[in-house]
Amino acid sequence: MYRRLGEFVCRNPWLMIAVWTVLVIAAGVFAPTGVSVWQDGEFAFLPQDSSSRRAERLFRDAFLGKEAEHPDQHGADGETAGVAPPVADEETTPSAAPDPDEDTPPVEAADNKPEVRTSLQPDPLGSSIVIALERTDDPYGLQDQDWEFVEAELIPQLELLQRISPKGYTEFDEHRQPSTWASLPDVPLANRVIQGVSTPSDKRVGPLLRSADQRAALIVIDLKTEFLDRQNSLLVARLESLIESREFRLKKPVGMVVALSGSATVGRDMLRAETESASRTELYTKVLVIVLLLLIYRSPLLALVPLVTVGVAVELTRFLLRIMAQHELVGLFNGLEVYVTVVVYGAGVDYCLFLIARYREELDRGLSFRESMEHSIRRVGAALATSAGTSIVGIAMMVAAEFGKFRQAGIAISFGLFVVLCFALTFTPAFLLLLRQWAFWPDVRKERMQANAGWFPSTTLWKALQEHDWIGRMWDGVAKLLERRPGLVFVVTCLAMLPFAGIAVQQHGNLSYGLLSDLPVNEPSVIGARVVQQHFAAGVTGPATVLIRFDEEDLHAFDPLADEELNSVAD
Repeated sequence: MYRRLGEFVCRNPWLMIAVWTVLVIAAGVFAPTGVSVWQDGEFAFLPQDSSSRRAERLFRDAFLGKEAEHPDQHGADGETAGVAPPVADEETTPSAAPDPDEDTPPVEAADNKPEVRTSLQPDPLGSSIVIALERTDDPYGLQDQDWEFVEAELIPQLELLQRISPKGYTEFDEHRQPSTWASLPDVPLANRVIQGVSTPSDKRVGPLLRSADQRAALIVIDLKTEFLDRQNSLLVARLESLIESREFRLKKPVGMVVALSGSATVGRDMLRAETESASRTELYTKVLVIVLLLLIYRSPLLALVPLVTVGVAVELTRFLLRIMAQHELVGLFNGLEVYVTVVVYGAGVDYCLFLIARYREELDRGLSFRESMEHSIRRVGAALATSAGTSIVGIAMMVAAEFGKFRQAGIAISFGLFVVLCFALTFTPAFLLLLRQWAFWPDVRKERMQANAGWFPSTTLWKALQEHDWIGRMWDGVAKLLERRPGLVFVVTCLAMLPFAGIAVQQHGNLSYGLLSDLPVNEPSVIGARVVQQHFAAGVTGPATVLIRFDEEDLHAFDPLADEELNSVAD
C-alpha cells in the first residue's frame, strides 16, 4: 500500500498540493466562526449524577417551577446551565430587597421596559462579580461622601449595565467605553447576563456586605453564567473600563479604593492566563523547532517544510471540527482548539522529521529525488502510521470519561492527529519534491547530498565541532555500550531514576486546589480578593448553597414546638 502511495505522490506532486490547498480553502469558507459553535462553562460538562448537577435540578424544580422549562442558557448536553431565578421589583434603590411576605408582581416602567431587579434566590451554579470598596486612610472607615458616590454614581452605572449587557466575548465588544453605553438599547430579560445586584443598602443582605471595622463594603453582582464561562468576559471588561475611566476616577472620593473580585472575575483571569500560556507555548515550540532544524540540517528551506505542513494541517483540522460541530457531529468546548493545536503541532513535526531523515539517507545512497522519496514513503510509511495510530487510539479512549470536556478532547485531538498524518504522508513529500535541490539550499550543486554539507562558513566553531563529530561519536559509544552490557545499563538507569520516583511518591498527595494561588499577583481578581480577605470572613463572596428536601407529609408532620423553633432560627 505504501509503495503505491509513494509512487502516486511522486508522480503527481502538484496534484497533491492543489488538492490539499482547495480543501483547506473550501473548509475555511464554509466553516462557521468558533464563537457560534463553542460551548462555554464547566459545570455543564459534569455527569448527570454528580452532586452539583443533582442539586441544580432540585433547585430548579423547587424554586423555579415552570420557568425551568424555558431556560435561557444551555450546557453541553442540552441541560440547563443557568437560569434567572425569580426576581422582585424595587421601590427605592435597585439593591433593596422587598418584603418577603409581600407577593408583588413585576411592575413595568413608564416606557414599558422592565425595571432593574435584584435576585432573591441565586442560582447555586451561577457566578458573581464582587466590587470591593475600601478606605484605610480614615480610622472610621467609609465616609458619607463614599456612600453618596456609591448611590449617585456607581449604582446607576450598574443599573445601566444590567439592562444593556448580554453574554458575550470581550473581543467582539464595540462599546466597552462607558461614554457609549447610554446609546445602547436594553437587552431582553432572557438574554441579560446579570441576574441581580446586592448592595450594602439591601434590606435583607446589606449588613452582611459591610465589614465589621466599617472600612470596607461589597457590591455583589450575581450572574446567570458559570464562573468559567468565557462569555463573562464582556461584562467583566466593561466593569474594568468603568472603574478605570477618567470620569469615574475624577468623581470617586480621594482615598477610596474600588477593586474587582468574585468568582466570575477569577474565572475570566484564569481563562485569559490559560490562553496566553498556550500562545506562548506554541510560539516557543515553533522557535525551538526552527532553531533545531537549522542546526541539524543547516538548511532554512528544509526547516520550513514541517512548519508549513503542520500549520496547514492544524488550520484544516480547526475548520473541519467547526463544520462538524455546526452539524452536531462533535462537541467543542471553548478552548479545545488550543489543546488540539499544541498536541497536533508536536506530533506533526515528529512525523515530518522521520520522513525527512529517511529522505536524506536515500539521497546519500545516490538515488534521485523521486526515487529517494518513493523509497522513504515505502519504508517509513508503516512506521509513521503505526506511531500515529497508537496515539490516536490511546487518546480516543478519553471518550469513555465521564467528564464531557475529556470526551470532546479525545475526539478532536484524535481527529487532528489523523489529519496531520495524512499531510505527512502526502503533502510533505510533494512539497519536498517541488523544492528538489533547493530544499537543501545553499548546497544546490548536485542531486546527491553529502552529510557534511552545510551553510555555515568553514571557519566557524560549528564547522570545527562538526569535523570532530563529537556528537556522533557519543551516540556510537552509547550504542556499543548497550550492545555489550545491556543489563548494566538497565540497572544503572533504574538506580539513577529511583530518587526522582521516590520524590514523586512522596509528593503524590500534594495537590493544589487553589484558584487564586495559580494566578499572577497582579491580576485584577487577585488584587480584589486581597481587599476582601482583609475585612471579611472566608466564603463571604462565594457561599455554599445547601438544599434540603422534605416530602410534603413530613412538612405537615412538624409539631407546633418545632415550628416555633424554626421561626426563631429564621428570625
